[in-house]
Amino acid sequence: MSWSKARGRRLKAALVSGGLLAGVVAVSHGAPAQAVATKAPAGLSAFVNGTELHAHAVAVPDPKLANVNESFAVSAVNSAGLNSRLVSEVNDAIEPQPGKNAYARGGGVDVGVGSASPTNINGEPISLSIAESKSPTANPPYTDGLAVAPPTDNGNVQTIDLDGALDPVANASALGGRSATLWNPNYLFPTLGNPLTYGFGTAADAQLLNTGGLGQFGRFLEPVLSTDAPPTNSPDRNVANSQTFTYLVNNGDGTCGIASEIHMTVAPVNINLLGTTIEVAGDWVMKGVATGKPTGNKLTYGPSSAEGGTAVIRGIDDATGDILAALNLQDILGDTGLAEQLDGLDPLADVSVGADARAISPPNADGTATVPDDTSSPTISPTHVAGAADVVRLKIGSALAPLDLADIRVGHFEMDLRVPDGGVNCEIPVSKTLSVPVAQTGNDLTFQVKIPSDPNAVKPFPCDLTNVKVTDVLKLEKADNPSKPPHMDLVSGTGPHGETATVAGDKQSLTFANIGNWKPGDPPLVLTIKAHVPATSGTGIMHNEATATATAANCSGKNSILGNVIALISGDVTGVGTKFFGSDGVGLTGNIRGGGPISVTGTGVTPPVPVVQAAVLAVTGRNDSMYLLLALGALVTAFGGVGLRRRLRTNA
Repeated sequence: MSWSKARGRRLKAALVSGGLLAGVVAVSHGAPAQAVATKAPAGLSAFVNGTELHAHAVAVPDPKLANVNESFAVSAVNSAGLNSRLVSEVNDAIEPQPGKNAYARGGGVDVGVGSASPTNINGEPISLSIAESKSPTANPPYTDGLAVAPPTDNGNVQTIDLDGALDPVANASALGGRSATLWNPNYLFPTLGNPLTYGFGTAADAQLLNTGGLGQFGRFLEPVLSTDAPPTNSPDRNVANSQTFTYLVNNGDGTCGIASEIHMTVAPVNINLLGTTIEVAGDWVMKGVATGKPTGNKLTYGPSSAEGGTAVIRGIDDATGDILAALNLQDILGDTGLAEQLDGLDPLADVSVGADARAISPPNADGTATVPDDTSSPTISPTHVAGAADVVRLKIGSALAPLDLADIRVGHFEMDLRVPDGGVNCEIPVSKTLSVPVAQTGNDLTFQVKIPSDPNAVKPFPCDLTNVKVTDVLKLEKADNPSKPPHMDLVSGTGPHGETATVAGDKQSLTFANIGNWKPGDPPLVLTIKAHVPATSGTGIMHNEATATATAANCSGKNSILGNVIALISGDVTGVGTKFFGSDGVGLTGNIRGGGPISVTGTGVTPPVPVVQAAVLAVTGRNDSMYLLLALGALVTAFGGVGLRRRLRTNA
């Protein structure tokens, strides 16, 4: 018998007699095991275009002789990055934004002469009062635009702005734009309760005879007469106004979808002495939601008077925001408007007034706009929601393609939302660490769970987590010998404030019914869970998973990194207030999930540690040098260098 074979047998005997193979249950590496929350996968996107007035003329196919957008708000979100050009129905584009996931642009007007894009006669871009934002930034808080703009302008860009200089007599601004973006490149969950993009464009704003102070953007707080909608009737609106915002919707099972809204108003007139706003042509709204689930997907655009319609004129109670009376375009023209009725003008002109939402009609390959089909339907599915609408559309020369004589849109709405099947992971980051990387039979071990894994991991979530519940479950991952699987018992659990966990009768799970609340800025809630491996346990891998659920409470724009944007959207324009950008709309308070918890899963399982692999290999009968080295590595890992030297001397 060779020396190598003899030493191999003695080493194999040492492994077996020392109990290494029989007494090792791999649980995980010693490094913290993070929750399954991950950054957003590819497939989550939104492209939104709201333009109060668009007109272009004489395109053959490009350049256009004239190209004008008044009061526009355009935005895009893409979890894979904004790496390609996005083009709207009327051939207005968002160019690639390398390294960015969110983009928003809002402005009072842009004008193009002799170009497909807005430029002056010298080919130079013309941008009057356009605010532009892109995210993420390299480090927290992952925002750009309104929230981080200098206090002197609050991120608001105006061509003309008195900024309260004539208070209390008169105040005015013209051709304004605002925008803001938010994207957390690590997790989606922290951006819940915040708009991912916000774009705003307006032609004019005026206030007369102030009886109060100055508010956000230097506006009169209590003017006798103004062209602003009442702050109680969200969102912020004034003359020839368009705005868009995109946000996550919580599906209630640890996943999220995406939603976008477009709002437009042509002319609100607020008469403070009567406590009433007379609003002409607005608030026109399109809203889309794509959840990735079989339910909850929709696209609405006031297609009927029963659903709100496309308002021609309405009266609003300034104190409550209630609609006192309204006359909608649908009340006059019917729910489908005048589109098919005007088909007799074809092919000389395409005319549509008050038509409901339809499918998007992308431009031709040569850049000319196509003729939308008003009889088509928007796309509404779990993974794709898309549609467009025009309050008024006049297109001349479509029969002369590629010559495009004129295309005029009053109130153009367009959105395209996409989400992966099943939604995207939207869970709170949770971490777990173990007292030892390897558990031996007959030994005890300890798990430590942190919720959240780190306070910075959940920024900028604007809510408290209340009534936090945690369950911890053991499951078999792998048995080296199916007839004798590994086994572990959960013994006890202690919460951050001394709470005691309830251990199940089979000791394979335990539950903390309520470990209290967590507020943004607080240290994590830390749980300690003790477990025991019986001496009779087999070898293999155990899977241990901690799941935390909680309710969002005390949600407030004051806690949000985009609080001033939330204030504008929710209708509290005098400050950030207590309103919250909710899961399926604006101005919500309380639970993100409408009363349900926010599901969070922290998983503490990783591939088997090397010691188990080495031990198994060492007793398979293979005794060449490679497996001897693996076995030595196993002994070093399990017992340390001193224990190894002693064991080798004992078995020599």
